[in-house]
Amino acid sequence: MTQYDEDYKICKRCVCDSTVSNFKIDSNNECNYCKMHDGLDKRYPVDTSGKLFEELIGKIKKAGRNKKYDVVVGVSGGRDSIYALYKLKEAGLRPLGVHLDNGWVNEIAQQNIKKASEKLGVDIIEYEFDDEKVKQMYKACLKASVPDICLPCSIGVGSSLYKAAVKHNVPYVVISISFRTEGVYPLKENYCDGLYYDHIMKQFNGPEIKNFNKMKLLDFMRYVFLKKIKIIQLPFYQYDYDPKKIDEILKKEINWVCGGKHHFDCTYHPLAFYVKFHKFGFDNRRIGYSAQVRSGYKNREETLKELEKIQEYDEDVKKSLKELNISDKEFNEIMAQKVKCFEDYPNYHSLVSHFKPFFKILSKLNLLPESIYEKFFDSAEKSKSSI
Repeated sequence: MTQYDEDYKICKRCVCDSTVSNFKIDSNNECNYCKMHDGLDKRYPVDTSGKLFEELIGKIKKAGRNKKYDVVVGVSGGRDSIYALYKLKEAGLRPLGVHLDNGWVNEIAQQNIKKASEKLGVDIIEYEFDDEKVKQMYKACLKASVPDICLPCSIGVGSSLYKAAVKHNVPYVVISISFRTEGVYPLKENYCDGLYYDHIMKQFNGPEIKNFNKMKLLDFMRYVFLKKIKIIQLPFYQYDYDPKKIDEILKKEINWVCGGKHHFDCTYHPLAFYVKFHKFGFDNRRIGYSAQVRSGYKNREETLKELEKIQEYDEDVKKSLKELNISDKEFNEIMAQKVKCFEDYPNYHSLVSHFKPFFKILSKLNLLPESIYEKFFDSAEKSKSSI
């Protein structure tokens, strides 16, 4: 659906439109994603006093007594993750950075990680896997004809963070994702669970890598009930989150370098964006950009113009296909396949959806990120009731 279609609609407040999965609009021309944002904003208001952040730091310090590290932090080399590391170190914590080398890490991002470790004096461990096997994972997801073509990274990052937390007996894991800057992606555009991943790998000749997928239901129950690991989305507690100011701080303090665009840290991103847009009709930017428009970080009119530029079949896309050993003929066949989604494969969603009140409690206890709860339960339920 495009702006030229008769049924095309766009939210007057953000830049979400009819191309976004489960998009609904009310009589005031405001969308359901704006309402979701407002709900989270009400529960996690901007804290100008910094009190919430100070309370969080106090809890983490208390839990980290007599341990080598206070908190585990996911690090990609991009702005948000490096800033999270910087803020926690500045607050007097002993963070352990965790980086997943998925074979697609931009050289600039790699240097950012190295500089952050040296300048801040923090340990950063890296999980590496056989490059050829990792590429087979991504290829399997493309063959599965689902929009979740970054599923291996989602599974690998989640597994790496939990594994590091268990190994070092650290009860807090920080991820630098916020509804104010990234938004909450619709289930059908960005789904992830361990069972779903396993079935795609088995059906489409994906490799078996020991301990890569530690995101199965039993794993999760172990993390939550036995290890009591809490997931903190740090920007929820931030009172000074401003992308431009953060860039200035990081450049000054650790000589951090921006790669020139969002998600520059991943060289697979151009191919992922191309496939999602041209095969599934999903523009990955709309959710994140809409969140930033609502939060006042981006101008709506300028953003709409920015969205007119789309990912073409350029050298970056071709380079990724070459890395995956996918010929033009095979890629055309992949693009022509019938569109599917997670519902076409075995997954945990149908099971866990019966336990919504239980997972709501987990989100309140920070044992499950509340934005993840919104995505898996409330947003899915609202969209079904609106159809």
